[in-house]
Amino acid sequence: AGVVSWPLQHYIWSSDYQQGLAWTTVGLFLLVPVVGFIVWMIRRLINTKAGHAYLAWTFGTLWVLGWISATLFVSSITKDFSYQEKIVDRVSLPVAPAQKMVVSVLEPELEYSGSYSWINGDPKGWDITSDTLKLSNVIIKIEPSNDSAYQVQLVRYANGRTEEEAAKRASAIDYHLFGDAVIANGSAITKNKHGDTLEHTIKNLSHLQLNLGSGYSIPASSKYRAQRIRVIIKVPVGGRISFDESVREKLSNVELLVRRKHNNKFDIEWTDTNIRYRSNIEYTMGADGLLKTEDGTSVFIEEVISEESKELSVPPPPPPVIKERASLSPHHIPAHKKLQGWGPSPLRLLLG
Repeated sequence: AGVVSWPLQHYIWSSDYQQGLAWTTVGLFLLVPVVGFIVWMIRRLINTKAGHAYLAWTFGTLWVLGWISATLFVSSITKDFSYQEKIVDRVSLPVAPAQKMVVSVLEPELEYSGSYSWINGDPKGWDITSDTLKLSNVIIKIEPSNDSAYQVQLVRYANGRTEEEAAKRASAIDYHLFGDAVIANGSAITKNKHGDTLEHTIKNLSHLQLNLGSGYSIPASSKYRAQRIRVIIKVPVGGRISFDESVREKLSNVELLVRRKHNNKFDIEWTDTNIRYRSNIEYTMGADGLLKTEDGTSVFIEEVISEESKELSVPPPPPPVIKERASLSPHHIPAHKKLQGWGPSPLRLLLG
């Protein structure tokens, strides 16, 4: 267990005291009952008579110490989630009037770099080294803008024992995204006073391009305490937005939420709140604050899949039954049919 969890220890334990409690809990609370059961089975198999109760007292005392260690360990971990802080940063966009934004992920998909040889396979969506943990859980939220311009905000969340510690962890989250203006070149043809034809190049703003990173990084010194990020895109009413297929391919759709309630209980929830919009489809922000498609089809990808599944699950109607009597030529009538004719036999009519 120590070898397997060794890479994670840089990101889990916030102090030597916490790490000591963890290993003490494993040894006394989990292993002592197993060892005690094995000793009891061996003594039963070799038919050893019961002597002094020192073994029972020894294992019982160690297990009680294990309970105490486990209680202190859980208390120490839960204190690291006492406060949650968020840092909101506004992403700079080109100062130009635009009616459309395209969201894409230009960076390569996040994959495990192979820092530890015992991790098999080709896991995607995360990476871990001795000093950095990277996750692709980038949550995208769409909201209406309060003016005629597009706005983008990066929100970083983190937990800590104090507000200062939580804010420090949030500020240590590293994530890169930037906006760019895509220019479309046009041409205009005019004539001068001498009658010569002149062609002029006209540059117009085509749309805004929002380039998202494929993941965010957490330094080992910050420790992992359910850090997460959200990208909030505010679209003006009447503005259009579309999502490149790289968004769904390279970003994960899971968010870990750890909330501490007023009664000191914790609510741990895995939510699937990532991009639900269809790729390469233009959406328009309505006056009601909801995105709409031009053709009136479903906005969310799961609704489209559900509708297609329903269409496939409905069996086709059976073909209509045509009631008509087939006629056979005399050459195709079997011999016994020729004798009996097409109706009931006379003998069957007589016998009823």
